[in-house]
Amino acid sequence: MGARTSLWPLAMVAATAAACGGASGGGPADAPAIDAVPVDAPPPGEPWFDEGLRRGRIELVELVEQAGPVGGAALAHAVFAPQPTAMRFVFYARVAVRHWQQETQRAGSCRLLVHQPVFCSACAGICVAPEVCEPYPDYASAGALTWDGLRGPPLTLQPNPYFYASQGAQLPVDAVADDATVTVTATGDQVPAFVVAAGAVAPLALPVAPITDDTLRLDGGADVTLRWTPVDPLDPTLRVRVAINANNMGHGNPYAAVIECDAADVGALTIPAAMIDAFPPTARLEVCEGSDCPRSTITRYRRGAVEVGGAPVDLVVGSRLEFFVVRP
Repeated sequence: MGARTSLWPLAMVAATAAACGGASGGGPADAPAIDAVPVDAPPPGEPWFDEGLRRGRIELVELVEQAGPVGGAALAHAVFAPQPTAMRFVFYARVAVRHWQQETQRAGSCRLLVHQPVFCSACAGICVAPEVCEPYPDYASAGALTWDGLRGPPLTLQPNPYFYASQGAQLPVDAVADDATVTVTATGDQVPAFVVAAGAVAPLALPVAPITDDTLRLDGGADVTLRWTPVDPLDPTLRVRVAINANNMGHGNPYAAVIECDAADVGALTIPAAMIDAFPPTARLEVCEGSDCPRSTITRYRRGAVEVGGAPVDLVVGSRLEFFVVRP
C-alpha cells in the first residue's frame, strides 16, 4: 500500500463492510467468565469522552424523536473489538462504525474532532495519527448478549458478522422504566464473558432549543447554547451528550468533523463559537446510504463500565433526540 495509508479502503472496512456482511469468528457459548472490574465514572462535571483504549460499547437508547417522518423507537446494539482500540465506537441506526477523527480543540465540556489525513512511514493498517498505526478495523463476538431490566421479557441478541442490533419491533418505544437498572450479560466468545449494568433515565423532554423543525442551524460567529428540561441537576450520574456530525465526502468515508459535548444534566450546554467557526459546511441530507449522512444527536444517559480483557466495555442507557445540522 505504501507509506501513506489510503483512506478510502479503510473507511470501507469500517463502515461499508459492517453493513454488507462477511464471515464471523464463532466460539463456545459457555466461555468462562473473567473478573469484570467496574470502571469509575469521571468526577462530577468532568466530560466523559471515548479516550484511550476501549474494548467495546453497548447501548440501549430510546429515541424520543427521530429527524424526518419516522416516529419514536428503542434500539439495543453493541460492538466489540478483538483487541482494545483507541478508535471511537459509534452507532447510526442499526450500523456500527469506528471513527478516528483527531481532536483539534477542547473547551469546557466540548471538543472538536476533525478528519485529517496523516502520515505513517510504515503502517499495515490505519494511520490514525502521525506515526501512530492501528490494525484495520475488525469486529469480535462476545457470545449471546442478554439485556435484563426491560418492561417486557429479557432481550437476547446474537452477533451478526460485525455487531449486535435489535430489529423491527423487538423493543417497544418505551422499553425501560425510568427507575430501572439495565443489566447486560455476555456469555463470552472472542471477548470473554462479563456482566455490566447501568441505570435508566427519564425521557428527554421536548423541545430542545434552538432545534426547530428537526434542524439545528450553526451560523458561526457566536456561541450556541442548547437548552432542555433537566431531571435532577444534583444527580451526578445523569449526563447529557451531544454529537454534531458534519457530512462526509462519499460513501464509506469518515465524517469531515464532529463536535462532541458531554456535561451534567443541568438543562443547558454551550458550544463555543471557535468550534462552530472551524466546523465545515454541512447540509441537511435526508436520503443516502447507511451512515453516510448521519443525524446529529442529544442523549440523556447513565453509564456503566467494566474492564474486560484489559480495557473497558461501556454500557450506555439513554433517551435520545435526533436532528439535522446546517452549517452554511
